[in-house]
Amino acid sequence: MKAGSPRADPPSDAPTPWEHCMSPPNRSQQLKRYRSLYAAAKRKGLVKGDKDARSFVPSGYMKTKLNKLGPYLNENYAALKVSPQMARLYRDAPSDIVPAVSGNRVLIRNEPGYRALVRRGIPMRIRKLKSGEHEFVPLPIKPTSPEDLMDVVTANPVFNQLKYESEKFAFKLNTFPSYDYYPDLESLAYALMNNYESLDPTKTSDADENFATLEIYRTHVTNWRWDKERIEHRRKKARERQERRMGRMDREEREEYLADIAEKRKRSRGYKRQLEKLREQRAARSPEQVERDRVKAREAMRRKRAKDRGES
Repeated sequence: MKAGSPRADPPSDAPTPWEHCMSPPNRSQQLKRYRSLYAAAKRKGLVKGDKDARSFVPSGYMKTKLNKLGPYLNENYAALKVSPQMARLYRDAPSDIVPAVSGNRVLIRNEPGYRALVRRGIPMRIRKLKSGEHEFVPLPIKPTSPEDLMDVVTANPVFNQLKYESEKFAFKLNTFPSYDYYPDLESLAYALMNNYESLDPTKTSDADENFATLEIYRTHVTNWRWDKERIEHRRKKARERQERRMGRMDREEREEYLADIAEKRKRSRGYKRQLEKLREQRAARSPEQVERDRVKAREAMRRKRAKDRGES
């Protein structure tokens, strides 16, 4: 071959550079590798039986299983035992934090500073957040609409245990962050049912396909804050969108829609917590405060009646 001419491809039967420097592992080396993987999987409870790894001879099925589990058989992943139902949920919705499931054990990424545990049936990797921090929460669900999310979190209130009590939930929808944060997932789902389209200015219809990518976060209460002007702008857009949506309905459809929203709100943990707080505040009032509140209520009613008579 002349200098400067294109390099010719090696013949198909020529040895590769890899073959010059090393040979593929022989049967003894392969068996040693599978026995090592089997011992690691056994320590994590990912394989059944009490076979001694030193005399283990893998079947074709076991070779396939160990090859799939291989990347997670180290100290970077913890194997947590959960119910068959919960394992099925995570198997159907893998994430970077919970990438695999074997039997009734989920493999969860276990980084320094975190503690992998099962709390009320849910596997989690958790640490208390510091001021200004927020963190992605891997939910084992892939909701396709706000209503779908509401149905799932209402049926599984234990998902609220994926954060500490002092922290809040927030979300990103189609990469757009929420303006508010929420005490529980029911409140978050309720907000999505009413406001999610306004988060993405390129999505203006009510079609469920707009609900493309939803990410749930837990956040320290000092984080995820927005200035008052942006919040008011968002609320104005939400009101305008609601008016347009209601305008496309007839009277019967509006009544049915509002009744459905009200019913779902009453079932939410956030609404129940709000009612409980109001009851506690009323119970803590002094007799003087009770009387002042009654006077204010009577005055408000008189003003309302006077206004109604003037309009009529």
